Amino acid sequence: MGLLTPRKRLFGRRASGGLGRGGLAAALVLVVTGVGLLVVGQYFPAQVALTRSKFAGPVSWVLETLQLPLKPLIGLSQRYEDYVLIEAGLARLRAEND
Repeated sequence: MGLLTPRKRLFGRRASGGLGRGGLAAALVLVVTGVGLLVVGQYFPAQVALTRSKFAGPVSWVLETLQLPLKPLIGLSQRYEDYVLIEAGLARLRAEND
């Protein structure tokens, strides 16, 4: 075996790029669960609203806590675009001065 030849596939992915049986089963479970939740929401809207209101507080707290490390990254793409525009303006001004 060569030095750069991998011995096993990373994360067990198939070479064909397909989902495989496990991925297909997981996708099918997600679709069936989603359709089931839609049907339950249509037939029992009051119970679904009550359940949603019970879970909204704790879930929002968990999501807010998980988002804390990412807050400094908010607006990062806009700051980068501003930086690129400033650099382009500086290059134009330097060319004018020369």
